[in-house]
Amino acid sequence: MHNRLSLGDRALEICREVGITPELLMVFGFSEDNFRTLIKTVWYSVRKSIFRGAIARPYLAKSFIPNNYYWTDERFKSQVAATCNDPRLFYNLDFAALGSPLTHPHRWHRWASNLAYLAIILILTPLGKNTTFPLLPQGGKRPRWRQKLVEWVNRKMPFDR
Repeated sequence: MHNRLSLGDRALEICREVGITPELLMVFGFSEDNFRTLIKTVWYSVRKSIFRGAIARPYLAKSFIPNNYYWTDERFKSQVAATCNDPRLFYNLDFAALGSPLTHPHRWHRWASNLAYLAIILILTPLGKNTTFPLLPQGGKRPRWRQKLVEWVNRKMPFDR
């Protein structure tokens, strides 16, 4: 696991030297991420994938997931309760799913994180440098036709190996 770019850069260089195609497994969109860090993530992903031969595997962070520390944290009590009351909301906890009001309650942060996630996918997929495809959020109070449309779109997305 590399949490410093210098370590990641060195690992990519070693892979390049020995002829291995590395994957950039990135989880971003945490609550502490801001516009600057999200732009840096997009730029790093695109640059390393195009110019260093890496394959991107971007994922959107989810703070609380079943059985992690935050699942029992008081700060997420209402989101956990909502998820348990509407089991379709569990789909939103998939790391390939776009951020929703449940997983990213602050609108600006949700939109910025989703934009960064989609930017990486849209830039790198036509180049064959991406293996992740976004899932749409499900559940909640939506018209039945919209829920069915979301389910259909999600079924058509390629599987994340």
